[in-house]
Amino acid sequence: MFIEAVREWRQSDFASNLREPQGWLFDAFGASRTSAGISVGPRSALESTPFLRGCRLICESLSSVPLNELEQLAESRQKRILRTDPVHWLVHAEPNEMMSSAVLRQVAQLHALTYGSGYIFIERNAATRRPLALLPLAPESTHAQLEKGRFFYETLGDDGRMIQLSPADVLCIPWLSWDGLRAESPARIGKRSLGLGIAAEESGARFFGQGMLPSVVPIPA
Repeated sequence: MFIEAVREWRQSDFASNLREPQGWLFDAFGASRTSAGISVGPRSALESTPFLRGCRLICESLSSVPLNELEQLAESRQKRILRTDPVHWLVHAEPNEMMSSAVLRQVAQLHALTYGSGYIFIERNAATRRPLALLPLAPESTHAQLEKGRFFYETLGDDGRMIQLSPADVLCIPWLSWDGLRAESPARIGKRSLGLGIAAEESGARFFGQGMLPSVVPIPA
């Protein structure tokens, strides 16, 4: 009877399909089922209009502020912009050939507001170690690791294998964190209220989509 009970428990908790998915299946894909019946994850949370507007306000406000490389003058408390330094061009104008500095900051901040952390890889010259480009890393496959006293970042490479990156080559923009290594995802923390809002919008959309007629008409006894 013990073996049968264990088998029944494993089947009920771990067996899952697309028609009636279990909670762990949503977690595996970065989303969680809420009490409202809506699966909420870092990407689907943007379907909530208030959450989307908040993310957009923060990201656009951050990207509108000029970002410069400054040097502290030794003879005074003043600072000057190092306009001729190649690093200044990366952080101020063009971090890579695909995007501007404003777009890169928007992307990294959006990753932090949805997944919990935004990661930027610093591509360096192999000989001089001078920065050549700043590239965003996929937040769903990049994580901070601490093993045997050694701290590093781990991310998914182009070949599908996990590669290790030195902390000197990664800029991390974290949100709130319990341990200082792994940040919490705002989308997952607020999944109940986000799921409720998305469910309410979907319910209202279906109601107006069917001509404001109820789907079930009560029949008098």
